[in-house]
Amino acid sequence: VACAAAIASIDYIIENNLPQRAQHIGEITKERLKHLVTKYKNVAEVRRLGAMIGIEFVADKIKYKPAPEIAKRVQKKCYENGLVILKAGSHGHVMRMLPPLTISEAGLNEGLDIFLFALESI
Repeated sequence: VACAAAIASIDYIIENNLPQRAQHIGEITKERLKHLVTKYKNVAEVRRLGAMIGIEFVADKIKYKPAPEIAKRVQKKCYENGLVILKAGSHGHVMRMLPPLTISEAGLNEGLDIFLFALESI
């Protein structure tokens, strides 16, 4: 049974071209978020690996001091508006987005809108 499930999963990945889908999702997300570093003094970096995105918050860009309290406030505001987002990083100062590879572009943009609203409102 486990082998059949593994084969079915691999077939789904291939049939739905999920590796390319991950790249596409990541490109859309990075494009929507790349301005954050210049717009916000507390956003040090926006990075991605496939569909996974990391937004790093700092108290001071020059000293590169992590700001987990900012990440926590953004996370709370996202949750209040229907978006579950993870904190990561050794200090809990990185917001990590892991959208499902099957997400629609409308759903992806809705989540990004919530994140941007949360960031703007803190």
